[in-house]
Amino acid sequence: MDFVVTYEPDAHVVHAKISGALDLADMQATVDAVIACPGALPQDGILSDHTQIAAPITPPDLAALLVFLTLRADQLQHRRWAIVTASLASYGMMRALSVGAQRIPLDVDVFHSEAEARAWLSGSAASAT
Repeated sequence: MDFVVTYEPDAHVVHAKISGALDLADMQATVDAVIACPGALPQDGILSDHTQIAAPITPPDLAALLVFLTLRADQLQHRRWAIVTASLASYGMMRALSVGAQRIPLDVDVFHSEAEARAWLSGSAASAT
């Protein structure tokens, strides 16, 4: 798996572009890179581009990722995280993530296009769900 995390100060967005085959350690490393992104503020939105991921997250990895996110709740709570997916299977798994993330509380939503995700992050669009 490859990922690149960049900060877009004008948009107040941390952008993670992820590609290839994922495992749990890769997902955790990506989250930690987002949290530690230089220049980003704690209230900035998060945009994850998952359109180049080889396969959706598995249910066991999803459960472990939610535990991992909960352990980082103090750095993630009350943020917006938009996820862009290309496949229906990934969309469904990320919707399950969005439900589980409500406990943090982390506002996660899933989109089919980057434009929709950015509009939601900026507050100019309603949730995709």
